[in-house]
Amino acid sequence: MKSGQCRARHALAGAVAGLALLAGTLAAPSVHAETCVEAEEHRALNTRALQSQLMVAALSCRNQPQYNAFVERYRGELQREGQALQRMFQRRHGGAGESRLNALVTRLANESSQLSLGARAGFCRQASLIFAEALDGEVTSLAALVAEADHLSDLHGFRKCGDDSRVAGFGGEARKGTLSEQQLNPSQ
Repeated sequence: MKSGQCRARHALAGAVAGLALLAGTLAAPSVHAETCVEAEEHRALNTRALQSQLMVAALSCRNQPQYNAFVERYRGELQREGQALQRMFQRRHGGAGESRLNALVTRLANESSQLSLGARAGFCRQASLIFAEALDGEVTSLAALVAEADHLSDLHGFRKCGDDSRVAGFGGEARKGTLSEQQLNPSQ
């Protein structure tokens, strides 16, 4: 890997970590995520979290051209990951799957919006770094971009099956307001 690519990858990882850290300052610790998801589902959740952050950045940071280019470049992958989320929520929640998925998407957008309001300069700076990495031509797939951004799990609250580490960062606790299985299905 070229040194420029390596620096860009580190910048992306730092940008996403910065967004996750900023997001963590807005909420107090809560319970651990109750369930795990398979690798495909985890990637789809991370993809949706990233897309929500970038969508908010398009509006809050005036990054509409970059967001439009992002969606155009990764349209196929965004659609496949969206379908994976639909299957996951349908399998887990049956007829309530669509409303639970809508709750997830709404929650991710609201949390990103709150983050942008609370720390706009940092949020916009980090989003610009992510857009640059996503659109510079060196990233070959959305999956590769999302793989670099493992901190996205902190936003949706699910852990990958077989991963013993807890959902959120410090102390291993999930952030209050993340969408763990318990929050998505309060009747359990």
